[in-house]
Amino acid sequence: MQILRSSLPLLLAAVAAAQAPCWETNLGANLGLGDDADAPQALGFTFPFNGVNYTDIVINSNGNIWLGNTAGGTLVESYTPDVTRLLNQTARLAPLWCDFNASAAGSGQVYANTFPAAPGVPARAVITWDNVYEYGRTTPISFQVQLLDDGTFTYHYGSNTAVMFGGFGAAGHVIGASAGSGAAANAVNFAATPIVTLGVTAHQTIARGNFPLVGKDLQWFPAGAGFAITERPGCGSGSFTGYGVGCPGNMTAFEFFDANNFDLANQSFQFVATGTGYVVIPGTGLDNGYSNVITVGDDVVVPQALPFSFPFAGQNWTQVDAASNGLFWFGTAASANRISGYPNAGMVTSEPNSHISALWMDLDPATAGTVYWDANPNQAMMTWVNVPYWNQPGTSNTLQIKLLPSGDFHIAFGACTNNGVAVTGISEAQNVGNPGSRDWSATTLPFNIGAPFAMPLTLTNLSSPAINTNFQMQLSNIPANALVGAYLLSFTQASLPVPILPGCTQYVGLDVTNFLVLGGQPTFAFGFPIPNNAGLLGLSVYTQGAAFSPGANAVGILVSNGGHIRVGL
Repeated sequence: MQILRSSLPLLLAAVAAAQAPCWETNLGANLGLGDDADAPQALGFTFPFNGVNYTDIVINSNGNIWLGNTAGGTLVESYTPDVTRLLNQTARLAPLWCDFNASAAGSGQVYANTFPAAPGVPARAVITWDNVYEYGRTTPISFQVQLLDDGTFTYHYGSNTAVMFGGFGAAGHVIGASAGSGAAANAVNFAATPIVTLGVTAHQTIARGNFPLVGKDLQWFPAGAGFAITERPGCGSGSFTGYGVGCPGNMTAFEFFDANNFDLANQSFQFVATGTGYVVIPGTGLDNGYSNVITVGDDVVVPQALPFSFPFAGQNWTQVDAASNGLFWFGTAASANRISGYPNAGMVTSEPNSHISALWMDLDPATAGTVYWDANPNQAMMTWVNVPYWNQPGTSNTLQIKLLPSGDFHIAFGACTNNGVAVTGISEAQNVGNPGSRDWSATTLPFNIGAPFAMPLTLTNLSSPAINTNFQMQLSNIPANALVGAYLLSFTQASLPVPILPGCTQYVGLDVTNFLVLGGQPTFAFGFPIPNNAGLLGLSVYTQGAAFSPGANAVGILVSNGGHIRVGL
């Protein structure tokens, strides 16, 4: 049971003198953990948990720490996060139970260090997953656990844990701690602290996709027979989150759905080609004229000849590579992601092939459902009917993509349930600017999508916004005639169309303007110092860039996407 108590600040006051550092930079020894591996570690002190004093732990590569000198589960079980195992195997801490592979080329490593007690400072052990890859992925993930000799422990999640994919198959990831040996379930929401538990067990299963604890630091402080769990706001990681899209707009428009969050079932959209992009209007629904059954396996691409030339992303296509996972690819510069059922925003925009995604996710037509390909001189369409999500036989998804010789196309849905992350939309790909996820259900139709390969002015970060550092950002896609520019800083976030700048949006207030000498360079780095002031931790500031480019529009000004700066460590 999760309990919230107004007396929690008093309960936690005593711990103030025994805080672990927010992030221990002395990581200690590289444990050399491979894929699905364990490493024993002596603590050098006694760690009390659930009435038992532990002097040893076993560190599992997949984000677990067993309490004691023996692993409580098999290595095969370790790569599939599961609350039942958390409750029924031996006692453990699960800072981020996921399927990690520190032995992958380019991955970081898992480290351990111990520190003896000193006057006013508790003995502690530190275990760090430092820029480790999830299995089959190449995005570094960092998090750290600290165990103190008074039974307190902390979970710190780095700013690079923004998107997580979890365990093998359809599993997400599990966070928490458990006494094991048949402990009672106690599901909580770690993003909604403070929490007081009646026992030592607390857990949360998080679906694939956006990670709700990115940059956070959770402290578990012994409180009676359980724990008081609170976020240490002064220990959060700094972050920069881009939102919106700069101008001119490109042809990429998509919505990213977390697991079990798809809200477009039984809807449809028509994309009307304008020659320079598309106007999106309400569709006419699922075309029930499908009849030609085709055999489609799991995680495959099935090339299909088109009976007409279809214009898309600046080229005319006579073939489409229809993917089992709910999308059409165009072109021959294939990548491994063409058969992946676990998309992310980076994959949408950085692939070598342009694509149309009805519902890009891990569909499995090899086990159930039916797929149809119907083509004639007037239209070509693929229809997935009652196709399940991979390894979820009770699920069913019906969707359709229909192409017309005019360059128009339709995306339509019947009943759909996304048991994992999913994407709906289109992109010319090839590293175009990322406009961010668009909420299609909240978008008023019609709306416009811009020209293929138009490269919007883009603002990104080059460093983390941390106190006592010089925070660096970068403007990209700067026109050659843009000699000067500016960036805005504000405490106010906005989203206001700018009438004198067609297709451009004001994303921040106009509090502070700083001018830049761009010199016509395609990219330009700049920044500002953040003082060494702990009072700034957690502060949110919003920013947006601009470039003065004569001829770009009536007033010669382009603006970038917005950026949310959160000051941290």
